[in-house]
Amino acid sequence: MTNPTIKRHWTTEHYPNAVPIDLWELIRALTYQMNLMNGVPPEKRLTPESFQEKVAYYTQAGTKLDAYRSYSDKQGRYCMTVGIRCSNEDSDYYSPHLTSEVASKFDLDPLNKDA
Repeated sequence: MTNPTIKRHWTTEHYPNAVPIDLWELIRALTYQMNLMNGVPPEKRLTPESFQEKVAYYTQAGTKLDAYRSYSDKQGRYCMTVGIRCSNEDSDYYSPHLTSEVASKFDLDPLNKDA
């Protein structure tokens, strides 16, 4: 069950458990988290300028990107992984750390949309 409005550029051959998510929503969450960690006040954590800075960083290698979230259960513990793929090669991706607290503030869980 995937969101048909989310564009997927690459196959999931190397990412069998990956669920596509909205790239821009993920970058918004990462921007918010970066500014949170840097002590930026809440009302300034997601400015157009800080968002554009993150977009510039992730699009250095090209603009054909997609984002994913994978779900796993490692040793009885739920693990969340997010990533941004920049090609269909297994090694061409960013896998930034995103805290569960920040992730919960954004629309990054397509499997629970109807829950």
